[in-house]
Amino acid sequence: MRLQYKLIGILLVAFLVPVVAIGLSGYLSIRRMGDRAADESMRTLVEAERLHLQDATRAKALEIEQMCEVYQNDVEHLRSRFERTHKELESYRLDRIADRYPGKEKAGLPGYGYVHPVHGAYADFDALGPGGPWVPRKVVDKLKGNPQLRTRVTRGLHTVMLLDADLVELAAHHQGTLDLAWIVLETGVTDAFPEYDYTAMLARDPALADVDENQQDYVTLASPKSNPQRQTRWLAPYLDRFKGVWMTSCVAPVYDGDLFLGTVGMDILLNVISHQILQTRIGQTGYALLTGPDGRLIALPDVGIKDVLWDENHEKAMRESTKAPASQHWTEEMARAASLSLAHSPNPDLRELVSEMDRGSAGTREIVLAGDRRFVSWSPIRNSGWSLALVIPKQELIAPSSAVRLVVSQGVDRTLRDYLALGAFVAGLSILVGIFLHYLAIRPLARFTRQVESVRWDNLSFPLPAKERHDEIGQLYRKFAEMIQLMRRARDETTSQGEALEAANRKLTEANVELTREINDRARAETEKARLEEALITAQKLESIGLLAAGIAHDFNNLLTSILGNISLSRSYARSGRPVEERLQDAEQATHRARHLTAQLLTFSTGGAPVRKALDIREVVRPSGTFALRGSATRCDFLLPDDLWSVVADEGQLGQVVQNLVINAEQSMPSGGTIRIKASNREVTPEDSLPLRAGSYVCVEVHDEGVGIPRDDLPRIFDPFFTTKPRGHGLGLAVCYSIVQRHDGHIAAESTPGSGTVVRFYLPAVQQLTASPPSASSAPRTGAGRILVLDDDAMIRSMATSMLADLGYEPTVVDDGRSAIEAYKLAVSEGRPFQAVILDLTVPGGIGGLETMGQLREIDPEVCAIVSSGYSIDDVMGNIEKHGFRESLPKPFDMVSLGAALADAIGRRRA
Repeated sequence: MRLQYKLIGILLVAFLVPVVAIGLSGYLSIRRMGDRAADESMRTLVEAERLHLQDATRAKALEIEQMCEVYQNDVEHLRSRFERTHKELESYRLDRIADRYPGKEKAGLPGYGYVHPVHGAYADFDALGPGGPWVPRKVVDKLKGNPQLRTRVTRGLHTVMLLDADLVELAAHHQGTLDLAWIVLETGVTDAFPEYDYTAMLARDPALADVDENQQDYVTLASPKSNPQRQTRWLAPYLDRFKGVWMTSCVAPVYDGDLFLGTVGMDILLNVISHQILQTRIGQTGYALLTGPDGRLIALPDVGIKDVLWDENHEKAMRESTKAPASQHWTEEMARAASLSLAHSPNPDLRELVSEMDRGSAGTREIVLAGDRRFVSWSPIRNSGWSLALVIPKQELIAPSSAVRLVVSQGVDRTLRDYLALGAFVAGLSILVGIFLHYLAIRPLARFTRQVESVRWDNLSFPLPAKERHDEIGQLYRKFAEMIQLMRRARDETTSQGEALEAANRKLTEANVELTREINDRARAETEKARLEEALITAQKLESIGLLAAGIAHDFNNLLTSILGNISLSRSYARSGRPVEERLQDAEQATHRARHLTAQLLTFSTGGAPVRKALDIREVVRPSGTFALRGSATRCDFLLPDDLWSVVADEGQLGQVVQNLVINAEQSMPSGGTIRIKASNREVTPEDSLPLRAGSYVCVEVHDEGVGIPRDDLPRIFDPFFTTKPRGHGLGLAVCYSIVQRHDGHIAAESTPGSGTVVRFYLPAVQQLTASPPSASSAPRTGAGRILVLDDDAMIRSMATSMLADLGYEPTVVDDGRSAIEAYKLAVSEGRPFQAVILDLTVPGGIGGLETMGQLREIDPEVCAIVSSGYSIDDVMGNIEKHGFRESLPKPFDMVSLGAALADAIGRRRA
């Protein structure tokens, strides 16, 4: 592309693109600002409307609360009058009260009424006086043999009749809104105004003579059990069974000291309160609703019925409750539906709203009612426990914000038009600037470009323009002419020196060929050297392995000779009737020595996974040292203080370390002598020159009086296969080193040739003494119960069967994990479970003990399992509790170890 086109493109990019970019970003910014302004104004207006709605809800709730407070105050005044009258009853001239029904049966009660000859209840059936006394038949029947109850009932009748004028006054005060003012005593005595026509009521329903009003809500909710604070209560709305009118009650308890006497209260027509709700208007289509403490609707206008209710009979009940009492006609379906709670609404938003209203809180939220979004604000009516809610459609609430959004949108459009005009002006100006730059700079640069294109290696000439320019373009012409002159001189010099350079290149090529040959020769020599070194190392390893194999074969042949020989002698003795106990003991000892050698090999090969526990080191060091010198001319002195700390170690591996060190010490004294074993507590600090972490350790020292170790050999004594003995295999000290390292300890040796050797090893300790374990009996521990054994070896299964039978158990043996699982399931289903299971870890080609254990724990989480393995290096053997096992049984084992493992595992399960 030619330079003039590039410059034109640069001008377009430099002017037009920024104008377009700024225009787009400005448009988007203004649009976003407008949207934010509209959204913010809408949010502010909506928030203001929400606050206004909340204020209106609180005001309306307060208005209803004040109306309820008037009723509540009158009920509490009636309670005070009752308690004072009851307390001062003896001050009244009760003997002057006239007998309204002389000669009629009154069951010993005052003459305010008489006992009905048919229904058995006491009342002023003929309406001969003011008041409406009532005593149910069950109470009247009890009076005949209970003088104390008659006295209490008589006292209650006097008190309620003295307060009849107060009931009349309350009815007059709340005329038109009050259905009934009443007193109900715990003894069964009642009075009410307006009075009931008891004769007509009993004729319609004779069962009313036995109604126990103490079981009604207006008594139970005010009783000490439900109302220990003696507060005035408002009942949930209900349909009066006598009059068929929707109402509620305000109830207060009455007491004589701490003695609960009954309740006083008023039944209030709910259509009065409903009228307050129906007259409430919020905006154009908003409405109010009133709920009780259990989410039951008290009042709801027609406009909200389709929004809130979902049951047709409930809709009818709500419409019926707003009518005048005389116009209300209820069906059984409507009465049942009226008790429905909004907490059971199919609308989840409405259920959450009712839950918050029941908690007595106030607030505003947006919900969906009848498919439309509504704002609902609610506030509690605290004295009655009710809640008032105001509902308004969201569109009506946010309508004022639409005008603000329209104004903002018009302002954004005007700003955009102005910005587009400015952009067009800038674009035109950019075009004029581009034309001017074309004549001023682009045309001269294009002419300069054509002259430069004519320059070649064989044509290094560049004429200057006839008219000299004094701007940057003229300076460019002059500098380019100077460069052409320099190029002519360089061309001449290059031509003259070309032959010399070619000769030097030929010599350099020859030198590179010689250098490459020498480098290849050296690489081949280094490769051959590395191959020879690797072969030497391999030969050394093979020699070490040969020494190890020879030593192991020699030791095992000796042990197998002892085992086979003693077994052959035992068989011969058994045929001839001679005792075989001694021969079998020797064979058993040889077996233990073979196990000991196997443990050494495993410890050397992989370190052996120690099964650690807190040990008293004296109980390991003393018998191990004594055993190692049995039959030797060397004796062992022990210095083991009583305050030694316990060590955390594997008892068998620790004994192995002591035996190996004592055996090495004994072999270093061909003429005999004394070996001293000393133990002490040691606190290791960072300042000590020991490769140990700071903490508590027990240090054990083994001193001998032998020939000592040469200085050059001392650093190598713990290396595998290194030995100075003619018949040794070099494993003893290497095994000791491996065991101590596995126990997070340290071992080292000091020696002076001709003066003996000291070997010290350190083991982690806990600073508390461990009581010496009781000496184990050589007799196997017996038991009883079913035992399941998993082992892939037929000889071991046969041996285990015989051993378990001799120990008193009932054995079952299987050769793979699936069979063990099926046997365990069958035993559980038959009600004859296994006392314990012994699982071999390794089952070639089948399910081993660890996987079997996992499935058994799913069947029985409390399964009592013992793990058995010939590999002490297995992590499971060192961490049995981690995998759910209760005991471990290393192979090979005898009857003593088998009996001990079973007894400990079963005993731990029962504990």
